Amino acid sequence: MSWLAGSFARLDELGKSPTARWVVQHETLNGVDYECCSSPVSVAATLQEHLWQACFGALITSATLTALGNFDRLKQTLGLPQDTPCERLSSPFDYYQAAELHIPKMRHEPNRIDEHTDEVTDFLNAELPKLSASLVLI
Repeated sequence: MSWLAGSFARLDELGKSPTARWVVQHETLNGVDYECCSSPVSVAATLQEHLWQACFGALITSATLTALGNFDRLKQTLGLPQDTPCERLSSPFDYYQAAELHIPKMRHEPNRIDEHTDEVTDFLNAELPKLSASLVLI
């Protein structure tokens, strides 16, 4: 039995992440065709089997790996053991000093959707060319 057929034939195991199964209908020149699809809802088991057990070491980097200051959610999502060493490093960028927020006075409140959208569009069309000319990339 193929993996796909087996995926549709098996019930999800209790206590484990389920598998999503769906059928897509395609209109073709010859009529209608159906595509069966199946994918694990979580990649944790797949990564555990095919990557974490097979590699000597791995380095994962991103600005958004922590949630609420810890790596617990990342470890769960990626199928990493709880004792996986993780390190959170400070950014070398001074975000607080690198940008300014200017909020222009608007004639229309956001609940006046069409007028407000037109006003924002006009403002951006007028101001963005000025800003892009003054940007300095470091």
